[in-house]
Amino acid sequence: MLDNGRIAQVGAPRDLYRRPGNLFVAQFVGSPKMNMLACVAEGSDYRGEDGRSLRKGSEGRELGVRPEHISLGETGTGQLDGVVDVCEYLGADTNFIVDAGTQGQIIVRSGGETDLRPGDQVGMALPEEDVHFFDSEGHAVCHGTALRSL
Repeated sequence: MLDNGRIAQVGAPRDLYRRPGNLFVAQFVGSPKMNMLACVAEGSDYRGEDGRSLRKGSEGRELGVRPEHISLGETGTGQLDGVVDVCEYLGADTNFIVDAGTQGQIIVRSGGETDLRPGDQVGMALPEEDVHFFDSEGHAVCHGTALRSL
């Protein structure tokens, strides 16, 4: 994959999707693109701006998670809370745009039918095995454990 005429990463499309080497690849491959969240390191624990734990044991400044890897539930479950802004029913999938306050808009992809509507409050769970961390220069420093084994 090229970024402004420079090689950003070499690999099969599946590898680029599952293990992006940098922020450019992470957000270019896949639709909708990977969500990026700011995080703060506290020892081996990484927290969002609201203080809730995002993940333990990584080295990164930004956390990336694909829309289909986020699970929606009740407020207070998962690592983030938000309010549904948009529900886009696509038949087999529904894309949600969720306002997560200081973390901005998060895109979530869920299977088919849903009872959620704009204005509903939700919690968002980010499975540890499906998150990616990037350093301050945009280079991948850690991928979820399940992704490393593929």
